[in-house]
Amino acid sequence: MEFKPEQLLADAIDAARHALRDLEPDQIPASMQRVVGYSGGKLPPPFARSLLAELEDNEFLRSKALEVWKLDRPPSGDRQLAAYRFLERGDGWLTDLLGAGYSLGSRDSAAGDQTVEIERDAFQAEAASLKERLRTVRKEQERLEREHRELTRSSREPEREERESERRLHEQMEEAARSHSAGVSELEANLAAVQQELQTAREAARADRQLRAEAEAAHRSAVAPEAQSVDPGVLAERLDTIAVLASAAGPTPGVEEGLGAAETVQPLTDLGAIRPDSAEAIDWLVTSGAANVFVDGYNVGFLLASRLDAVQARLLVEETVGRLRLVARQCEIIVVFDSEIPIDEAVPTPAGSSGIVFSDGRSADDEIVDLVPTKTNPVVITNDREVRERTEAAGAVALWSDALVEWSRRR
Repeated sequence: MEFKPEQLLADAIDAARHALRDLEPDQIPASMQRVVGYSGGKLPPPFARSLLAELEDNEFLRSKALEVWKLDRPPSGDRQLAAYRFLERGDGWLTDLLGAGYSLGSRDSAAGDQTVEIERDAFQAEAASLKERLRTVRKEQERLEREHRELTRSSREPEREERESERRLHEQMEEAARSHSAGVSELEANLAAVQQELQTAREAARADRQLRAEAEAAHRSAVAPEAQSVDPGVLAERLDTIAVLASAAGPTPGVEEGLGAAETVQPLTDLGAIRPDSAEAIDWLVTSGAANVFVDGYNVGFLLASRLDAVQARLLVEETVGRLRLVARQCEIIVVFDSEIPIDEAVPTPAGSSGIVFSDGRSADDEIVDLVPTKTNPVVITNDREVRERTEAAGAVALWSDALVEWSRRR
């Protein structure tokens, strides 16, 4: 997964969007009209990059974004701290930004290349600055040498007092020239060091990419072959088998279908120290009692295998959720697929499958948000941050799609 600046600075983008909505129409920059007019959830990458570019040059918009900043000041998390420092622009903000990017990259190998690119860009920017300073110093040295030659010629005049004055000035100019020459040497040394660091960073990036490729290959070979099957026919066949097993197992005693009566359902226990993006979060769901679980279908499917088409992704999600149903029979699991994503061929839902919803003419995100308040003990599984925040506000427990994918690959 390629690391992008709009991911690192997502909180700054959110704050800027809120700030733009609060501005008067004549205060909104012309370049931001399309961003303000976008009514969807997460900004598309072109809009996000356009907003970051405007924040880079527009100090007024940065100050307005800080006024609506809703997180801690300063935040403790690397990603939030990077966004806050990007808006605040205090002393050392670029260093903090690079540090946050590096720290995030060390926790997530997929972000490693982007961190190296950020450091490379910083080194290149510093190198360009050093080159500009070097040109300035050389021009100053040439000017001093011209004045030195003029003083040398004027020092031949017969007047003793004038010659003495010119001699002193000549010595001062020579000292200044020596000082500038030393500065040029230092700048050249610094430039060479920066170029060496840039070369080292490039070599480290190549090594990191190679190691990560080897690790991913080893991971793929370690995963059970059946978890990697993406053939529609094979997955549909396995889904039929899972449906038969689930039907044979029957409902769990004491669990009402659909969890419709709130008074018969115990509230979910707290996640506690369990991370919502880990397989342990799914183990918690399996053992926590009755719940209504909403799965963001394509969000999970394209995470299971990013190169799948929509049909294969849907079948792979249904197969994974089918296995979850076998061990979490106290839960009502509903998979919501986005009807806006085109499917090239019609693949019927396997026999015995249930709990699959296609959003009707709108996004799966909005469908999930509307369904959550209608159910008891709702649990939402998605990597979409906005959906998690909106459903948590409606009383749901939000888990990450990464948790379900990791859980699936362990079984």
